[in-house]
Amino acid sequence: MRDFEIDLLCDGVVGDRSRSSFVLDGPVSAIRHLVDVLAHNASQPPLVAGEIVTTGTLTRALPMARGQTWSTQCAGLSWMGFRLRVA
Repeated sequence: MRDFEIDLLCDGVVGDRSRSSFVLDGPVSAIRHLVDVLAHNASQPPLVAGEIVTTGTLTRALPMARGQTWSTQCAGLSWMGFRLRVA
């Protein structure tokens, strides 16, 4: 996961481009840090089944508008990306 790249497209135009190495020490390191914090902080409740954990975003959060189609293109990762039409 350390070397993949992602393009965020709006209606086929690249709105932002990023890579996993831009995440401090990579996304796996962010999860490792979370696990460490939870293990050593008694005041923090443990994670429970069904909770969603995210390391943040690789791209900027761009404004969306009705009728737009957003998609991603990935390189260096077997994930095929996603496509979303804003209703």
